Amino acid sequence: MADSSSTEYTNNPSDLPQQFTFVMSREEVTRVKNMARRFAPLRRNGYRIQVQFGATERIWAMWEHNVIGYQKFDDFNEPHLGFLTLTVNALEYMAEMGEDDYHVSIAVDFSSNSFTASTPTTSFTLDLPLQKQSPYNVIQHPDIIIKAAAADVARMGHFLDDIPVPLDEENLPDHVPFLEFSSDYKKLTASRNWAGWDAGVVSFTIPVTASQPHNFSCFPSTLPRELYFSDLNSCEEVRFLFSTSTPHLMFVEGDNWGMRVELGVEIAYKYRGVIERHLTENGVSVDTDPRIGFDPVIQCSYNDVPITLEIMKGSAGVPDYVRLSHTVLTDCPWNLDIATEINDWNNSWQNVKLVYRNNCLEAVREINAENIQQMSEAVIDVASKSEVVSQVVNIFI
Repeated sequence: MADSSSTEYTNNPSDLPQQFTFVMSREEVTRVKNMARRFAPLRRNGYRIQVQFGATERIWAMWEHNVIGYQKFDDFNEPHLGFLTLTVNALEYMAEMGEDDYHVSIAVDFSSNSFTASTPTTSFTLDLPLQKQSPYNVIQHPDIIIKAAAADVARMGHFLDDIPVPLDEENLPDHVPFLEFSSDYKKLTASRNWAGWDAGVVSFTIPVTASQPHNFSCFPSTLPRELYFSDLNSCEEVRFLFSTSTPHLMFVEGDNWGMRVELGVEIAYKYRGVIERHLTENGVSVDTDPRIGFDPVIQCSYNDVPITLEIMKGSAGVPDYVRLSHTVLTDCPWNLDIATEINDWNNSWQNVKLVYRNNCLEAVREINAENIQQMSEAVIDVASKSEVVSQVVNIFI
């Protein structure tokens, strides 16, 4: 998910002219304002949104958690390139400027850092906020498409937005169950597992037409709410779009609106970031992943020994855990001498075990995922024992 704390702002970083104008209809003002109010925090004053200008359309984009929402409008007038950052306050003011059929003329002047909105009878001027340095990326090239009726998607959103267990609003947990989706060619099932709150799995299935089966999951905050509003956006069909080149992204689109959703895996979201930081701080080289909470497999190394950490979901009575492994030897022969050495090591080592499978000899250790402070010691343990095994086993090859 995007990190707003790292966003840098500059003045007019895009290709917009220093002075330009454009016109918004009442419908455009209302639709963008309504989405922005949902995406903004409770104290929404100063919340920033972005308008992107293209050759044939204007796109309004806004960010919340792991979702960028956007509204599209046909527009063949200039400017045809660039993006502008505004605050939700401007839309709130424009919504109060006239009757149902009014249009608002917008004048932007970067030289005076001003934004002026006018109707035939009223106008207001605001200082421009600091401008975001890059546009929100809402371009997609899907090769997996799932189509559903907007009314069915809205019902699914309402179901997923419901919380079937009592939660303390003053002390919400660090995370709540992710949304899990599974699609075959004809149906899409969404579920949430509330077992950690002494409840069960809840699921909802709708009919779809899919180009191929697909499974995905994501952080639960924004998506259910926006799915619930999907049938209010003047469309009959909603499309879930995926690309194998960007497996961590999903686009959800109607005819004139959409969402860019960063997908994730619940156990990766819960543990990966803290494990990466702990290992890095303790001398382990880590291949960090900029995709927050997406990949439960971490690649790292110690003393040039590569170690794989796979975060595993626990089952009933078994907590979440991390499996550390290193392939000591590939194409390793199997004979009595090697078998004897492996058994001796496995009998004497408490944590690291040697496993022979598919003609490979692996060193494996498992550790409770909550024991973050022991992860670096476990990596070093697997790496050092792997070096010993490699040296000894080579004698028998």
